[in-house]
Amino acid sequence: MNENGEKFAIKYTLGNITNPIIFDVGAQGGNYSREVLSFTKGKAQIYAFEPNKKDYEKLREGLCEWVHLINCALGDSIGRLTLFSPEHARGLSSFHRKEVGFTESEEVSVRTIDEFCQSGEIKEITLLKLDVEGHELICLKGAQKMLPNIKYIQFEISIASRDARVYFKDIYRFLSDYKIFRILRDGLVEIKDPDKLSEILFTTNYLAVRKN
Repeated sequence: MNENGEKFAIKYTLGNITNPIIFDVGAQGGNYSREVLSFTKGKAQIYAFEPNKKDYEKLREGLCEWVHLINCALGDSIGRLTLFSPEHARGLSSFHRKEVGFTESEEVSVRTIDEFCQSGEIKEITLLKLDVEGHELICLKGAQKMLPNIKYIQFEISIASRDARVYFKDIYRFLSDYKIFRILRDGLVEIKDPDKLSEILFTTNYLAVRKN
């Protein structure tokens, strides 16, 4: 998390906020949630979403007393989808099946951010972190009612984005009410107009900051 800039982004977004509300979507083994808990000294309210059964069990091992754990995916509609995973690696599960190596599959529940927040009476989200292997834009489409009340969004672009046929410019245009920054190890670089050089499919993290 030092190398990919996530620690910097956590400090940048949460440094001056008391009792923030965090959505850790694609929580995997829980490293991101643990880092948020450490930085906020346990004062953050975290909702960690992980649909993969094996990764969810790892979440339960160390976070169940501190974090709201939800064993489901988030998308643009409520239902069920098939989640594909590689047999010998964790944290890479995707709805957008790769050509080679993704031999495990399971049916998982899918909710939307809007529906989840309405049912839980959640009025705002301080930081929405999306690490969902190409499913980022679909998750955002399920949060259109909540978007005016989401201050920061951290999202990832990777080779899985290609498999999903979703690119940086698609998310950039969808988040028109946000300024978009590439997250570096110790800083941010604003992207004011995406071009072909912005399409980095090697795993890259971005931060969207609400303009108003």
